[in-house]
Amino acid sequence: MSKVDGWPEMDFDGGMDMEPAPTSEPVEGAGGGLWVTLAESIEAAPEPATNLWASLEDRLDFSRRKPRRASQVEVVRQVRAKGAEQYVLRNPAANTYLRIDSQDHFLWQHLDGEHSVRD
Repeated sequence: MSKVDGWPEMDFDGGMDMEPAPTSEPVEGAGGGLWVTLAESIEAAPEPATNLWASLEDRLDFSRRKPRRASQVEVVRQVRAKGAEQYVLRNPAANTYLRIDSQDHFLWQHLDGEHSVRD
């Protein structure tokens, strides 16, 4: 039995001759191997329109974000016995409360989608 197209020869005992058949013809499209082909395609690829790292840095810069407060949150102003102001934020959807001081309330008021964190 002869080897066909580089496949190993099968004998009747169920064993195989694992030596591939020699080929003298070059494989079409090989062009120097996988790494050469990849290198050529990288060199031929156009430069990206934007710099990836600059784009990532811009997207991850949280100081440029313009956060917006949750619309369902209710705010109640309270004055303590010593005259200190405090505010209680209530989220009726989650049934949660948060007590904040006047400085935090100032920040809460600026969460309007117009001001950035940097402002």
